[in-house]
Amino acid sequence: MLAVTPGDVLTLQVLAAVAVTAASVLAVRAMLDDGKSRRHPLLQAVLQRLPMALLAVLVAVMVFAPAHAPVIFCLSLLSLNAEFVNIGFRLAIGLFSVWRGVVAHSRTDWKRKWRAECGVKDYGQFAIKYDQVSHVIVIPNYQEDLASLKDTLAVLASHSMAKTNYRVCLAMEAAEKGSDEKARILLDAFKGRFADLVFTVHTLLSGEIRGKSSNVNHAVRELANMRGERSREIVTVVDADTCFAADYFECISYHTAISDPVSRKSQLFFAPVVFDRNTHGVSTVIRITDIAWSTAVMSMSMPGYPLRLALSTYSIPMDLAIAIGFWDTTPEAMGEDYHTSLKCYFATRGRVRTVPVFSPSSQCHIDGGTFWSSFYDRWVQMKRHAWAILDFSYGVRMAVANEVEVVPESYFEAWHEDPTTGVCENLYKGKNVSGAVTLAFLYFHLYETFIFPVHIMFSSILVVLCVPAASPALLQPLVRFLWCLVGGALLNGVPVVDPLIPATLQLVDYARTTVLVPLVCLFFFFEQFHEWCANGRWNVAKRGEEVVARLGKRSVLVAGSRRWSYVLDWFLYLGVPVFMGIALVWAMWRQLFTDQLVYVVAAKPVMNVTILPADQKGSRVQAQEE
Repeated sequence: MLAVTPGDVLTLQVLAAVAVTAASVLAVRAMLDDGKSRRHPLLQAVLQRLPMALLAVLVAVMVFAPAHAPVIFCLSLLSLNAEFVNIGFRLAIGLFSVWRGVVAHSRTDWKRKWRAECGVKDYGQFAIKYDQVSHVIVIPNYQEDLASLKDTLAVLASHSMAKTNYRVCLAMEAAEKGSDEKARILLDAFKGRFADLVFTVHTLLSGEIRGKSSNVNHAVRELANMRGERSREIVTVVDADTCFAADYFECISYHTAISDPVSRKSQLFFAPVVFDRNTHGVSTVIRITDIAWSTAVMSMSMPGYPLRLALSTYSIPMDLAIAIGFWDTTPEAMGEDYHTSLKCYFATRGRVRTVPVFSPSSQCHIDGGTFWSSFYDRWVQMKRHAWAILDFSYGVRMAVANEVEVVPESYFEAWHEDPTTGVCENLYKGKNVSGAVTLAFLYFHLYETFIFPVHIMFSSILVVLCVPAASPALLQPLVRFLWCLVGGALLNGVPVVDPLIPATLQLVDYARTTVLVPLVCLFFFFEQFHEWCANGRWNVAKRGEEVVARLGKRSVLVAGSRRWSYVLDWFLYLGVPVFMGIALVWAMWRQLFTDQLVYVVAAKPVMNVTILPADQKGSRVQAQEE
């Protein structure tokens, strides 16, 4: 039985008092803000500093609790490390699911599957066919290399549905000199290759941040006003250097056509990301950082998991984009993919459906030309990713003030009269998991993504520095000094440590050792996943000696299989969370003073893509890597 000390009781009382006071202040400040607007700038300013406040609380617990509130300290330490173990096992299970999902996906003929299932449920006037789904593909870009854009368009143009179902939009920025001229070059080169190919030019407005989100918001708003039947349109946001296989869009067409009319307009499509284009041209540090980043998102791909969040590229029905008020353009939307996912969940009260599409988006590692240049560029990109910690504050603000315009209940209704019985029924069938449970998982992942890496890093360091039972002999003089400084008890010059603490530390060591098992599995599953993405699925898709496979054309930049020496990369895997933790601490500190960050485009590999006149086989693009 735990022996609760007076210090534990006092600590709990202080933490409870702080929590109640903070909640009261937040509620009052939310009410004092302008009631005519859904925005609460004062509340936003307070919550922007919340991550640093939470870090301060953790540091206080790790420094003072071992000597004065050992039960609180032990429970805190166990909770953090239990989450560490949880992440390890979820990573392994999620990546296994993605690997097997990609293999199964590559062997699926989605149009044939739709034909076999299209008569199972009659949606009457709401029914649409597989070939009627229109894919609105938005490619936001700023100072991107022309050759990279040509390569991305060439891959899309090689898909069998491109001429009939792809409406492609090049979302240009007015801040880039000559962006409209660049767009016209591409429109001329790919004329007749898509159902429609247009471009928009975004001019930064007052209050908008420069970046992907404001550009996409402008482009989709213009596209929504163009001709087209919105109920059949799926908007896909694609990075300028991202290449999709044709079965990504085929799978979305299948799920859109087979879904009930409400689910059709309230589902998000996410694909895993694979960095397989310039694997051999970058350093170990760059490779393993991108691998860790992409596999972290795959941890939400376990079967039946109620929540998925976007990474880089994703697809959303045009109806849903309009219903949520399009993309945000505030500083919180710097992490546009993650933020838009959050907005969809909040606007629908967790009822939005997420559909995994196991056709990975192929992307490039950052390549600055030299090791240090690439490392610096990756650090700049990591800081930009870390700046999305504003989304944690955004999530808390949605719970307090609910600034997002909630989608009306009528959005989830589609009444249809059965011709045989004359009975009207709502064709919408809710998810197996309630919206409340989904939002609970959402808040958990907000903590896990933005707060946990910093907390586990600081707790590990402070335990070694402040707990005598956890410190090596070399640090004992410093630890004893700190122990005395915080008021820890001594007996004959030896620190007196509560017996619960050594037992807890031993349990933590066992837990961390256990994590090695799923991590080893993760390494194996990833190598299989990468090999299938790089080679296996393309071999399955080939028909005889055809150059263009069923999946479409590949990028000019193809790295192929990973080398055996890359096994050594995995020894740096656990260093990536530390790298991310440092970037998050930097973001927490900077956000004490500002919410503005200059968006910097990362360097990517150079390609040489030549546009040729159409030949007899209909191929207009010939490309090769420099």
